[in-house]
Amino acid sequence: MPEFEVGLGLGSNIGDKAANIFQSLRLLAADGRVRIDKISPLYRTAPWGHVAQDFFANACALITTQMSPLDLLAFVKNIEAAMGRAQSERWGPRLIDIDLLYYGDIVFHDAKLALPHPELFNRAFVLVPLAGIAPGLRIGGRSVAKAANAVAGEGVVLWDGTSHIAP
Repeated sequence: MPEFEVGLGLGSNIGDKAANIFQSLRLLAADGRVRIDKISPLYRTAPWGHVAQDFFANACALITTQMSPLDLLAFVKNIEAAMGRAQSERWGPRLIDIDLLYYGDIVFHDAKLALPHPELFNRAFVLVPLAGIAPGLRIGGRSVAKAANAVAGEGVVLWDGTSHIAP
């Protein structure tokens, strides 16, 4: 099976937010079916959707895998559960959230997963970190960097001088 580059969005707004993201990256890499190629700096971001909650820590990662999109989705959902994420209201507080943003050039839609992520170009907390690690990335013909520049001032701030996340 071929290898695919996959973009992941990671977020947390419960407990030690940065540590939650670090732990999710360690768990992703420990399995051996995922190679982490790049990790963005950590960003402090305003809540999105349900805004009456604590701020988020967000980052993006580029990985390489041979897993199918649905197998990768099941894998990241298992990591979320192993870390203690409880299902809650949509866009509510979360210990860890790992979203598949894109999977190579694949366009995929079913009841569990849509790729590329349908909200990717509407979320500054994804676009800014993703553009930082993949400045030439185009998804569906759209430039991630141009989209990030258009929303850069929308509550996405580098996390207190932290330059990069190391799993």
